[in-house]
Amino acid sequence: MGKLFWKDLETHHPGIDSLRLAPDVAAAWKQRITMKKTRSTTPTGEVIEVERPRADRGLNHLAIVRAFYLDLAEWAIGCSCR
Repeated sequence: MGKLFWKDLETHHPGIDSLRLAPDVAAAWKQRITMKKTRSTTPTGEVIEVERPRADRGLNHLAIVRAFYLDLAEWAIGCSCR
């Protein structure tokens, strides 16, 4: 989750420091997770990076991140630190 979520956000939005994402930032991330990058070697030996749609359109990653946000919300409710 760290690489596909937070690392991606830091790469595209340097200096981001909150999980409270602006709607445009969240929408851009959701768009990016629909694709995956793979490397292949051409017949000449050149390594190229190809972007292809994910088979699940990124829904698996979206579900993992949503579950994380739900966990955070649940922990915040149960926290006696306030």
